[in-house]
Amino acid sequence: MESAHRETETQRDLRDRLRKVEGQVRGIQRMVEERRPWEDIIPQLLAARTALDKLSAAEQAWPSPVPLEPFAFPAVINVGLETFFDSLVAQGAPAVHVDWRPPAGGDERLMGILAKMKRTGQAR
Repeated sequence: MESAHRETETQRDLRDRLRKVEGQVRGIQRMVEERRPWEDIIPQLLAARTALDKLSAAEQAWPSPVPLEPFAFPAVINVGLETFFDSLVAQGAPAVHVDWRPPAGGDERLMGILAKMKRTGQAR
């Protein structure tokens, strides 16, 4: 007789997907702690979102008593322009704002100096 606690194929698939998302999120946390540039982090956020979206598709295979729609991810990840974010929210769009500014305020001459310092190991 089979055990009532035996893992089904669907449960195994969900567990494996959750472990993948967990690894992605840990990687993102590490990138943030290392102060990696947002242009490196955002693709990882999108990959984790895609993996979570695939998990929510599993709702049909294993129905939840709680609808997942209220927990949907934002449709827009806004980087830098806070007024654009405010406009999205005012219109009821799900959005997340990331307060990002280019290095050296976008000053190309200063960015060149910082890049040169970084290559020589002077900037930490």
